Formats: sequence, structure tokens, C-alpha cells
Amino acid sequence: MKLFYSLFLFLFSTSWIYGQTTLQKGDLGFVYVNPNTEKFIFVALNDISSGTVIHFTDKAVVGIQRDRFSGASEGIVSFTATQTIPAGATITFNDVVDNPENATTTFGVFDTSVDPGFKIGNGGDNLFAFQGYNAVNQIFTTAIHAVAINSATSTFVLPNNLEVSEILLLDSSSGVYQGATTSTNTFIFQEINKATEWQVIAAQVIKDFDPAPFATQTLPDISVDEDSSISSINLQGTFSLD
Repeated sequence: MKLFYSLFLFLFSTSWIYGQTTLQKGDLGFVYVNPNTEKFIFVALNDISSGTVIHFTDKAVVGIQRDRFSGASEGIVSFTATQTIPAGATITFNDVVDNPENATTTFGVFDTSVDPGFKIGNGGDNLFAFQGYNAVNQIFTTAIHAVAINSATSTFVLPNNLEVSEILLLDSSSGVYQGATTSTNTFIFQEINKATEWQVIAAQVIKDFDPAPFATQTLPDISVDEDSSISSINLQGTFSLD
């Protein structure tokens, strides 16, 4: 009986591990933010497997290592994928805190009970997507994307694994991405982080926009003749030698 129980735990934990996609920065990106309606939309820029958990928070990054969150009146929302999310799919968080009936989406379920208090502020706030979280000391593992809302008036501290070019500094409290939607995931992520590619939503206008459908592309390798010292080159910047 003990052996069977141990085997069951091993199989259960193994299936959970393989069900998770360990995300890296740029694997998803925010494409819509509106604190007035407590709504945000993100796009998957790589396939995300069923069972993957992603956290979102309006807390601020603190600490010398820039690896923890703080914010007594703020919270954390978790999203669990219930099926594979293909690259290019968009997921909407639609005021789930006050409207729990919106928690279930096509690709997964939002849970607001992890750390209650999630409310995006339109006077200057943060919005982070991340994985790995220790609730005791509020340390996170990997920040995937971030938005500084009303960046001119808000204090924003970069997570330890993101550069300034890898976050969106939004000059307004609300906005929707209007840039390229069909390209490589790397290029789309770069464009998402340019404020010039966003349409600002006036704070007094409570109106929802939907971003255009996304389609990511992987550029093909180019092979050259066998006499060359380079056997192939990838348009994303890597090459191999003979």
C-alpha cells in the first residue's frame, strides 16, 4: 500500500511538472489595459501547455534583488490554462474580482482568491505577468511582461530579469496595442513595448477595444552551398558553421 501511494504521488507530480510550461520573458505580452473597466488582455507569443499557471499583480517590485512584490492594498490573480493556448491567442481578464462569472475563459480560469485586493489604478500603477511565487516572502521567479500605467506619474521598479526595452511605459492610464500582429514573436514583443504602437483610451471614456488577431511566424533557416564556411543562417540572428 505504501509503495502504491508513493508511486501515485510520483506519477501525479510528474504529470503536473510536464503539464506546466515554464515561461520566459516575452512568451506573452499585454495588448490592452483599462483600469476604468478593470480589464486587461494578453497575447500568447509562444504555445502554452494545459496546466500552466500564470500570475498577474498590481503590486510593486521591491528589494535589492528586485525579486519580490509589495503592496498592502493590492493583490494577485492567477490564471490556469485548461487547454493548450496556441501562439497568437488572446486571453481577457474582464473585471473578474467584481464579476466572478467572468473567471472562466476559452483557454483557462482566473482565480482572484490567491491574494485578494487586485485593482488596477488609473492614477499610476503597475501590471506584471510572472511565474513562480512564494507567498510568505512574496518572492517571484520570473517576470514575463510588465506595464507601467501612467508612467510619468508612477514609480516603477524593473523586475530583475527585464530591461527597460522589455516593458511598456504607457503614458496614459488606458490603451490598446495597434501595432504589428503578424510577424515573429520576438518582433511582436518588441513592438508591444513601444508606446507609439498603442492607441490611448481617454480616461473619461469607458469603452472596450479588442486587438486584432495575432499570428506569429517562425522565419525559416537559409542553407548555403557546401563550399561555404557557413552551413546555415537563421534570420533571427543565429548561424552554424561547417
